[in-house]
Amino acid sequence: MCALERLAGLCCDAAKPKKEYLYRCTVFTDSPTVTKAGGRPKAFRSNAFNKPLPILGERSCLVMKAISRLLEGDISIQYMTHRDLIGSDGITLSQMQKRIPKEGFGAKFLSRQNESGHWGSYYYQPKWTSTHYTLLDIKNICAPETLKPCREMISRMFDECMNEAGGMNLSKYNHPSDICVDGMILNYASYFCKEESRLVRLVNHLLSVQKKDGGFTWDMNSDKSDPHTTICVLEGFAQFQASGLQHRRWDI
Repeated sequence: MCALERLAGLCCDAAKPKKEYLYRCTVFTDSPTVTKAGGRPKAFRSNAFNKPLPILGERSCLVMKAISRLLEGDISIQYMTHRDLIGSDGITLSQMQKRIPKEGFGAKFLSRQNESGHWGSYYYQPKWTSTHYTLLDIKNICAPETLKPCREMISRMFDECMNEAGGMNLSKYNHPSDICVDGMILNYASYFCKEESRLVRLVNHLLSVQKKDGGFTWDMNSDKSDPHTTICVLEGFAQFQASGLQHRRWDI
């Protein structure tokens, strides 16, 4: 059974039509064809298994159209669609993920790495095109965990930027770490370099600055947390645990 057929079956189970009649939705590589139940598309073409897709509700056909559009996007979008919405098998997902560094967004990101190893001029300069945010972006498009350029720069970051307290100073001068940035670093470092022993120091540091309200903030002089920093830290903790790391599991 192909991926879209499996998705169609899920749609049949999950969605109820808003109207009394049903639709038959046949999805091709170019565009879906929808007719009332009992009718037949004027230019009917079968799918890869030479079978029409199941009878779907109107809402389900809209879902199928959305899925078809996603599958026309960047290879990283296709991969996440197969993983999170279609539920494709491991072999399919592995093959697609290997393409992410070689095509589209992934290839573009990697092509911008300069001779020093950095993206931009340094770890946090200039901000949005820096090494830090590029590593986060590459992680978020689901590039393979073994991607060498990312692993090498993260290792360098720990060598060059970790301070005595366990935080990360990405500036070019002596400066306290930013808790929001520390959370983001934990996120992509746990993904690409889960064997990095210094991750536990970063986790200890983040837990040590948790506020009484349960959250986190970049402002070390504040008694209250802020939503953005808290989300960044929680995403870091989530990836740390998703990578199978058990350090201070119950505290997190």
